[in-house]
Amino acid sequence: MLWIHSNPSLLPLGFILVICLVSSSTSTSFNTTSITTTLAYQQEERFFSSTRTPKKEKEETNTSTRQTRLNPRDIIYSTSRNTVPIVNEEYKTIFFQVAKVASSQWTRFFMRLEGNPEWCSNSATMHDRQINKLTFLSDFSVTDAEEMMKSSEWTKAVFVRNPKPRILSAFLDKAIVHSDHFGNFTCTVYGMKGGDMSECVERHQDFSFFLLNITTSLNKNVHWRSIYSRIDEKWWPFINFVGYMEHLSTDTRKFLQSIRSSRHGMSAWDFMGKTGWGDDERDCHGGNSSFLGERDNHHQTNARNKMIEYYTPNLERFVEYHYADDFNNHFFHFEELHLFPYDRNNGKDFNDLYRWRRR
Repeated sequence: MLWIHSNPSLLPLGFILVICLVSSSTSTSFNTTSITTTLAYQQEERFFSSTRTPKKEKEETNTSTRQTRLNPRDIIYSTSRNTVPIVNEEYKTIFFQVAKVASSQWTRFFMRLEGNPEWCSNSATMHDRQINKLTFLSDFSVTDAEEMMKSSEWTKAVFVRNPKPRILSAFLDKAIVHSDHFGNFTCTVYGMKGGDMSECVERHQDFSFFLLNITTSLNKNVHWRSIYSRIDEKWWPFINFVGYMEHLSTDTRKFLQSIRSSRHGMSAWDFMGKTGWGDDERDCHGGNSSFLGERDNHHQTNARNKMIEYYTPNLERFVEYHYADDFNNHFFHFEELHLFPYDRNNGKDFNDLYRWRRR
């Protein structure tokens, strides 16, 4: 140790050696519970790392518009409805729909904005492109679509929602209200992915089963897929308007006021948004209300009480980890929403997570 002391650069090594010697001499007193917790942490971390976008420190955002290129296989260009955005050339707007964030209502709006008389179609048919007749980014060439995405003259907008109420909304809609379709179709797909189809049919109305099994096995389903994963990471820096479901009325007005027609110069708010809608957004036969206005009672519910009815502390933690890419990114940030108290910085929580994930 005298030699180490005379060589300050090796001093840290000396500390390591001392620690190792002390640890070796007291190895018999190690707490096996700590080892078990550590192993559980590692196993759970491996599970979650396979189901979410890498953490912030691993994100490499390309800020140079000149280096970003649209690939025909990009999520925003090549996949099915609800991930490829709507394009309105008159208002120079590219709008990214998100399931369970008023997506059907936004489809109605853009249909009506373009003068489509079928804008009042029911939700089951309005997403059919033959009926909505909307233009999507994939209708343009790769070169033109890339230029539109990168141009500051175009508004690229998305409305987002905290995963906790959003995923519960998806569950209540798909697994409860449309239970028969879920049991016949979704459970069949779940079985094809290696899950137990009979268990799915029997338990699909159990929120814990839905969260722990369905959202992980069928994690590309548009109704509960994470919002961040719906847009290629390289394109997020080009999104220049983010609205929040929690402030739907206010943000809707801000967004529609910010886009203007190249034909008559009016904002979308003045032309179509501020009046002409029913008090209930599902009553699309007209009225004196604004689009997605304050008087829409559908989105102004006792959401917190409903969440507490279905969530448990463990399920809340699961959503926070499984949807970590929505909670931890540079482009949108939710107000804190904690249903149950617990130490979110305590690694021991992973031990519990691992146990109930295996049930």
